Amino acid sequence: MVTGVPIELPKTTAAKLGQSKKPMVVTLTADGRLLPAEQIYDRILQAVPNHPRALYWLGAIALRLDRHAMAEERFRAVLRQLPNNIDALTGLSIALYELGQLAEAEQSARKAVQVDASY
Repeated sequence: MVTGVPIELPKTTAAKLGQSKKPMVVTLTADGRLLPAEQIYDRILQAVPNHPRALYWLGAIALRLDRHAMAEERFRAVLRQLPNNIDALTGLSIALYELGQLAEAEQSARKAVQVDASY
């Protein structure tokens, strides 16, 4: 996973959201403070709709909070923009597995391996 990767926003948007060199949301996510992190990612999506990294992290947070249907939705939104994003493919496979959609979960996992066999 891309733990701790900063979210890059346009400078004006970053300034509005109070983004510094290491965004607070990265620290919150790493520290397990998921609900405050989720709120910040939601604000990012309001400022920059369909931002793939914000969508990814909302999916990852949803997985950790056992909101598997929401995680599936967020990872699919990332994959509509970046169809070969390994992190989103892997997250989607986990969400689908947890939802009992085993064949589709396997398909997503296999695609991740096809994209990068070392993953």
